[in-house]
Amino acid sequence: MQNLSNAAPKREAAIDPHCSNAPPTGTSPGTIAPFSPRALTRPERRRGDLYIYRSPKMVRTVELIGCLNTALALTFEFDPNITAYVERPRILALASGTKMEFAFWTREQKGRERFWLSVAASDTLHTSTPRREHRHTRDVIEAAQAAHIAVEFCFEDNLRRQSAILSTWYRLLPYVQSARILPHRESLRHQVLTMFHIVAQAMVEQIELQLQAFRAADVRAVIFDLVHSGELMMTDPTRLGRFSVIARRDGHA
Repeated sequence: MQNLSNAAPKREAAIDPHCSNAPPTGTSPGTIAPFSPRALTRPERRRGDLYIYRSPKMVRTVELIGCLNTALALTFEFDPNITAYVERPRILALASGTKMEFAFWTREQKGRERFWLSVAASDTLHTSTPRREHRHTRDVIEAAQAAHIAVEFCFEDNLRRQSAILSTWYRLLPYVQSARILPHRESLRHQVLTMFHIVAQAMVEQIELQLQAFRAADVRAVIFDLVHSGELMMTDPTRLGRFSVIARRDGHA
């Protein structure tokens, strides 16, 4: 996943690739999940591709191994349709005796639950055709059906194609984290949303100018907090800056 790693800027410390002193995990009442992440082993914690960040959505620390899983986690973090996700939720035993660990479990707004396998390029068959599949696809599907669970495959190649958007989510994460600790967060959220009762869309710079009574950094943090929650959206998430256009999301007046 070199492309995804290179796309991520280095100035923010929202995702710490080496920290092993993370705070205890926990969930808020709105993000309670039926699974707990499997604790990482000591050898896993010593790996150079350990990524740790505080999830605003799950209100806990998320610990991941590898860029592929981290990229997939970011898509769940910033997908407003995903209400909860858990890394390393369970093991699936195949008929062959092989055991596979799911990368994630997710729950959507309408209640749909799915388990996800992240598929590295080395585990992908027919990589250059629409028939691309995991090398154990049939066994995984049969085992999932026997366990009465829904399974999805997320291929490395698909995430590579989304590298520009993933870079944006990576850069937005520290803004959202910062917004959650602002003492005037709710007041500022209200004022930003009030603007969008009048206009359908505006650039980040225009919103900051309209709310000059607040620090520009705080305004920007709250804007992206509202994008994270799904109340607002970026018209082009591949481009991030003061000229980024923010719009009302359908269903949010």
